[in-house]
Amino acid sequence: LETPEMVEQEDEYLGDRKRRPVTAVVKIDMESLLAVDEDPLVTTKWLQALEDVRTRKPDSSGPIKSAVKNAIAVTTNQHVKAYLKKAMRSWKAKSAGVVKRAVVWLIDRMKEARPDLWGRKVSTEEISQQKKLVAEEAALEMENIIEEVNDDNDGDMNLEGDSDDESDSDDDEGSDNEDEFADQSQQPPSPSKQRSSVAVKENDETMPVTTFVPVKPVPSIVDLLLPPGKPALPTDLVSSLSWPSVIGATSCRVYQWYKRRRNEVDDSIREFRELKPMSVADRRRREACASSRILSECGDFTGAGHNHIESAINHLCDGNDYLDLTAVQRLGILRMLIEAAYDTHHIQLSIEDNFKARVNAVKALDAEERRAKKAAKEELTAMESAARERLATEGREAFMATKREEVIEDIKASKEYSVEFIESLNDEDIIDLDDDTKAEYEALPTAESFNKAEVNAVVKKIQEETAFGVESLTVLTLEEIEKRDEENLKS
Repeated sequence: LETPEMVEQEDEYLGDRKRRPVTAVVKIDMESLLAVDEDPLVTTKWLQALEDVRTRKPDSSGPIKSAVKNAIAVTTNQHVKAYLKKAMRSWKAKSAGVVKRAVVWLIDRMKEARPDLWGRKVSTEEISQQKKLVAEEAALEMENIIEEVNDDNDGDMNLEGDSDDESDSDDDEGSDNEDEFADQSQQPPSPSKQRSSVAVKENDETMPVTTFVPVKPVPSIVDLLLPPGKPALPTDLVSSLSWPSVIGATSCRVYQWYKRRRNEVDDSIREFRELKPMSVADRRRREACASSRILSECGDFTGAGHNHIESAINHLCDGNDYLDLTAVQRLGILRMLIEAAYDTHHIQLSIEDNFKARVNAVKALDAEERRAKKAAKEELTAMESAARERLATEGREAFMATKREEVIEDIKASKEYSVEFIESLNDEDIIDLDDDTKAEYEALPTAESFNKAEVNAVVKKIQEETAFGVESLTVLTLEEIEKRDEENLKS
């Protein structure tokens, strides 16, 4: 719609372009191009497809090439196709500055020649005068351009197949390898062009596909009106007036996703059966009947002249009325949306289940770690208790052995008791022999009186005994072993 703000912005835009004009880099007969009677809606679509080039950097060769190819696929003006193909001769991976200049120049000239396409109320005579003025200016620019003479095949050189350098410049750019643009209702081609077209078709029949991503759809009017990001809830994006267009844009994306999934299935089946990859021509034929594969009960019949599912999506994306669709088209749109909602619901459930499983796994791991730490702590406490008991027992045994030897020596000297009688005495009898011995026994260290270093040494010894599977482990030095060997030899 024409508003004072839009007119003012356009006047400022045209003023900036006059101050900084974009010179022509590719020759074209602008008068013949503007004389072609093309549907204004189609003209607007391919201009919108080319507008993406303006914001791209010259080294973004992949997106620039994709936009040019989309425009070639949309337009029915043979002069525009020839111009864009001629501009693509200079296209190189990571270097598409000349192509960008040619595209921007064409967009600016079309905006000057066709102001009626942008909502301006202009009479037919004014449009004719503006076309004539733009054609004269373009003819003057064409006189300063010197083009190199190239073979006919060079015009399509950069339109079929991408180089490896641009394969990762865009997520959906890989589909450029599978795109083909056939010129519509043009004059009979020359023999050289016929040979080149035959060669291209033969290459398509033999060239294997390199990606499962289908051709990116051309942006529609609804896509330009939608916000760049995901709208936050609640939103007024969907209303009683806008819901058909929003449904069309949503169906277009769902349809594109299902086509991609079908391509992935085709490639995986061929890989599983160890078959050679599908050719570009086979992939195009598969994608042509995608509606029958995705919506089997609502798809097109074999041999149908048009794809009514895609026609319904384009009808809604162009902002038309939902009631204009046929019953089968409505059923197909609803079926696609319901199936997409079902898939989205199950994906969301899977994500939630994975999240819950991850949380439960983390909790189980933490509980297992706490249990392991508790068990290790209990085991260490038990070892320390056993070590203290061993230290106390060893102290008592050493004390009783010493006292028994002292008593035997005293008895030998006094000859009051026999040695056999002394050896038959138990530990309690020896303790009760006199008060001094009993006092010394009671003064022996208890299990709780040993320090941490002594306990840790015994704990380490117990761990070594457990590792070797023995009840007692004695560690001897080399000197002790040699001394023991000498004593054994002497005995």
